[in-house]
Amino acid sequence: MFSDGVGMIGRIVFAWAQGSDLDCDLKRWRLRADILNDVAMFLDVCSPSFGHYFVYIVCLSALLKAVVGIAGVGTRPAIIQHQARRNNIGDVAAKDSSQETLVNLAALMTSLFLMPLLNRSPWYSWTAFFLLAFIHIFANYCAVRALSMETFNQSRFHLAVNNFFSSGYTFVPSVGTVNSREPVIFSLFRPWKLEIGSRIPKQHLTGDEYQALRSLYDKEVYSLYVNDLGGKIYIFLSQTATQEDVMRAAFEGELVAYRLGARKGYPQLDLMRQARLDLDDLFARFQKLAQAEGWDFSCNYFGVKEWRVTWRNAPISTDHVTIM
Repeated sequence: MFSDGVGMIGRIVFAWAQGSDLDCDLKRWRLRADILNDVAMFLDVCSPSFGHYFVYIVCLSALLKAVVGIAGVGTRPAIIQHQARRNNIGDVAAKDSSQETLVNLAALMTSLFLMPLLNRSPWYSWTAFFLLAFIHIFANYCAVRALSMETFNQSRFHLAVNNFFSSGYTFVPSVGTVNSREPVIFSLFRPWKLEIGSRIPKQHLTGDEYQALRSLYDKEVYSLYVNDLGGKIYIFLSQTATQEDVMRAAFEGELVAYRLGARKGYPQLDLMRQARLDLDDLFARFQKLAQAEGWDFSCNYFGVKEWRVTWRNAPISTDHVTIM
């Protein structure tokens, strides 16, 4: 009963904390779910050997299974939707369920054959467990690697845009190339991280900085702020910002981040002004090249937060920023 309660609480907390990331990084969470599932099974198998710690181990296993359940349920619809090339989501979902049933049936028949052999020695059982766990994780790693998503999340967008910048604004890698480079276990290392739809960090943003940003983005539906201490570029969105505006803002954020790395010591505000001057031409060129490679700009999975900022027509001050 105690382990069931821990699992229920774990499902609620994980869904609250990481629910939005399941769409943005579905490959990584899908593989993590498979790994955690095998770890949970390992804990279940070995828990009787640790009498005094049995309850704690079982609760930890229930917590891992809760993460596995939410991650599996959250990522499966997105994968099915991606695989439904003819908008036949129901057909793909039914076949996916049938395939899973067939695998479970094959596993049942195999276990009936192996059980008499594995009961002869614990070493046989543990060897079979670790071997099958390795095969399971490796097979799922290959399956996740085979996914080729045409929409951008932050990792794929970063890889595509940086290739565009380093090529002299003449080349955007194909969907397959970028997906093959996207990390599926650990997060992509980036000197500057984009926080899109963020609230204004009052502990960092001074009145003078806000005034400078207001002069740069007065006619835009978004604004950028570079936080040197945290290694983050904040992107503040207005209530009227659309998907296209978010894509454009993310592109400008990547452009500023790229030039911050290439032009160290260059005045930050001057760099941002130059980026704004180049933005229209570079974004149009990137979009044209990317669409020719099969990238889909109709939606994105950047993990946009819910905060919205409104600049009022009043004397410029941080007191006149409304956080929605």
